[in-house]
Amino acid sequence: MRGGFATGCATGEHSLDLDERLLLKKFGLPLSRTALFSFFLADEGQEFAMQLLAERRYRVDLPEDAALLTLAWLRHHGHIEVASALAEQLAPYAGKLRFAPKVLSKPQASQDLVFRRSALQVKEKLSAGRAKPAIEAQREALGVWLPFTDRLVELWWRTRGVTPEDTRLAVYFPPDWQQDAEALLTEYEALAGAHPYCKKYRNPKESLQILLTATRDILSGDPNHPGDAKARYAMDCLVRAHGEPGSARLLALRAEQQRVVEAPSHARIAAVVAARLPESNEGLPAIEPFLIPVTREEEEATGVRIATQLPEKAQKIVRSAFAAKTPGALVQAGLVPSAEALAELAPQITAPEIGRTCLDADLGVLLSRTYKAFSQRRSLLLFNLESQVRFHELPWVQATLPARDASAKNGLLTAAHKLIACAVDSFPGVVLPNVLVRELNVLYDEAGQGRPFVPELAADIFMGQFAPVFDAAVRIAGKLLQGSLYERYFGLDYADFLTHANSRPPKARGESTLAWAVAAHRERDTMRKGSGVAENGVRIERAQLYTTHNLAALEHFGIKPDNSYTALSLQALQHSFKILQRIQRHPEVYGALAAVKNAAYAWRQALFFLSVSLRKEDQDNFNGFLSELYTLARRFQLRETLVRQLADGLKHIMKEGEFDGSGRTGSSGRRFLGWTTERHWVLDCMSGA
Repeated sequence: MRGGFATGCATGEHSLDLDERLLLKKFGLPLSRTALFSFFLADEGQEFAMQLLAERRYRVDLPEDAALLTLAWLRHHGHIEVASALAEQLAPYAGKLRFAPKVLSKPQASQDLVFRRSALQVKEKLSAGRAKPAIEAQREALGVWLPFTDRLVELWWRTRGVTPEDTRLAVYFPPDWQQDAEALLTEYEALAGAHPYCKKYRNPKESLQILLTATRDILSGDPNHPGDAKARYAMDCLVRAHGEPGSARLLALRAEQQRVVEAPSHARIAAVVAARLPESNEGLPAIEPFLIPVTREEEEATGVRIATQLPEKAQKIVRSAFAAKTPGALVQAGLVPSAEALAELAPQITAPEIGRTCLDADLGVLLSRTYKAFSQRRSLLLFNLESQVRFHELPWVQATLPARDASAKNGLLTAAHKLIACAVDSFPGVVLPNVLVRELNVLYDEAGQGRPFVPELAADIFMGQFAPVFDAAVRIAGKLLQGSLYERYFGLDYADFLTHANSRPPKARGESTLAWAVAAHRERDTMRKGSGVAENGVRIERAQLYTTHNLAALEHFGIKPDNSYTALSLQALQHSFKILQRIQRHPEVYGALAAVKNAAYAWRQALFFLSVSLRKEDQDNFNGFLSELYTLARRFQLRETLVRQLADGLKHIMKEGEFDGSGRTGSSGRRFLGWTTERHWVLDCMSGA
């Protein structure tokens, strides 16, 4: 549970955990969370808590798990008044919420490495693997039912030459034959109970069941044995298909099938690999030692043949635990497929940087682990510009502020800059996900620099207003882009925005200038206006255009991606066209409008990087961009009408032209945006309209 929405209570509000019960029993306390809380406030509990901190023998799954450890540290280091105030704040909740740490038998090491999956997570995933029923059915057929069918065919082969009119059972079905038949029928019942996967050999119309039925009829003493003719026909078919009993042809076939059966299943191999992995909540700096073929010791322990190679799927699962020094290394290793996946790694960057701001190493590790737990909470977008509780607002985190080192906060900004540069370099055509924006703001906030990055707003709960950070972002963008291709293409007016913001009366200063600018542009827009999600989306996208959705912050904060702006513009263009190709191939697929929106966002980012490159790098970059546009359009086989409208619109603006109120030029050019209250013109191009 990442929040209390499903349970109706706080995530930390639950019955006593097993480790809590063991801790209470160890110290002879009553089974009560309040008793545990009181124990940690007493001298014995304080000593125990400090021992856990020094030995790193604790785990923080929820932020609350760190509260009593923090309180103990404060008291031990002389912050008595702060610790007492914290205890008073926590006491009313002591019976409901868990504030005690998870105690470990061994120290939990901390790495300054980044990883997508911990060794423990990978170990559990490999251990949970189960063989697929279809695979087990195949192994059952080859290893059980085909050999059994061979023995039954051999039994009937001994009676070949019998005619339907011949009723001398003692001649053709002598006692030894009947004994063997009874043994096979008994064996069948045992096999059927032990091997349930393969249903084919239970079908009455299949050869095995025909032979079994005829065998039962004969043993029952029926002189007519009506299934005899069917059984002999089934036997002849099997012999023609596979060879006579004991023949070289049949023996070779069964030997090859047995080789397949003896090969271990992927689930068994995965279990071998799982046993190699440590039960660690950290990643694996070295992966290759865990990917070697099965060793002799493992063969003796599991029965899996020595030198068996690991399946590709198992290798891929293990590689997901690879730990590197930077997120970029994981991107290069192919372990971070999207900006959202990169955002998941961000807390692993933020947490140790927060820890380094502490004057005491033990407190630093505790704060680092607390933040990792805090970052797992469910992120929400709230009404009326409200926000969720922030990390430094947690009482036990706030109490540590006097123990923080202000001079160490530069590392927080450096980490934020590296993180945003990695995101832009790796995924230049994707807007920064909200999870990543949140982490960047945390790093800046902890460094005392405020929260300068803007989130992507939800159109379904948009209330028409923007927080002050959006106006600040527009000012940053305006300094960089005023008079640029970007400003002209999207019909922005940074100068007008700044004039209005500076001339507003003091009473209006609390309102958003961006909200005014968006509303003013919407009034001039000839697109059909309305209400609801689509209308909100149009207004939010307008705000994104003004703010550049954090891209202008690259220049403002001196963040330097590894790639040039020219290269980033072409990569973003390629991402946009790749999405358009998918829409073109499957225009009927549900979600096409969302895909168009993402393609438009990538297009917008491409134009941002292009505009900055025209100013900073080379005035001829526009011709190179246009040439690449046509090249990519041919590669992705985009419709000619779509490409023409995109290119003509861009060339028209480059020649100091403008779009009209509907986003058109006098020729065939169109402005490419994501949101619309009408049918999107891109979809019309895809359908040939």
